[in-house]
Amino acid sequence: MSSKSITITFLLLFVLMANLGAQTNRKIGLYTGAGTERLSDKLDLGFDYRYRVNFFQFEYSHTIHSFGRTNLEGHFTPQFNTTRYKNLDGSDYYKTSYETGLNIAIALRQEIIPRNFSLYIMLGTGPHYIFGAPDRQVSGLIFSDNLFIGAQVRVWDRLHLDIRPGFRHISNAETRHPNLGINSFTLSFGFFLEID
Repeated sequence: MSSKSITITFLLLFVLMANLGAQTNRKIGLYTGAGTERLSDKLDLGFDYRYRVNFFQFEYSHTIHSFGRTNLEGHFTPQFNTTRYKNLDGSDYYKTSYETGLNIAIALRQEIIPRNFSLYIMLGTGPHYIFGAPDRQVSGLIFSDNLFIGAQVRVWDRLHLDIRPGFRHISNAETRHPNLGINSFTLSFGFFLEID
């Protein structure tokens, strides 16, 4: 992640915090999910490594601005994730580790059936700390960049089911080497509760 990306992230955070008074909808949620670099022989991002991650996330979201049935939202996601990884240099076993961090994201949501079903796209980043990684990426402080396309459906009163496939890249903004990054396809699901 470049210094320009970090600056943009902090500007977005400032805008989000400045607009808290304008929120029209707040939600909290719990998510779980998984990420892998390989979906098939033809769709493999990990040519020299394997990195499997299981997500355990809390999320707070709020609407920044509404444009009719389209909403601009801010999302804050602290998380603790477990990982298994190995290098593809003849290693037969996976090492286990974990990572922890906070993602800050902006989402653009389109209400398909107002208050009952919506689709969204979300872009986020944030600092994480990984305690183990394949040889291509040094452990320690990194940034997790995420792109999701998701769907949310109301299941009961103020409770929503959320499903979000996506793409994730982690690296350390060239602060230490090696820094070739780790890429993953992700799939997460969870429940959101409207709190106002």
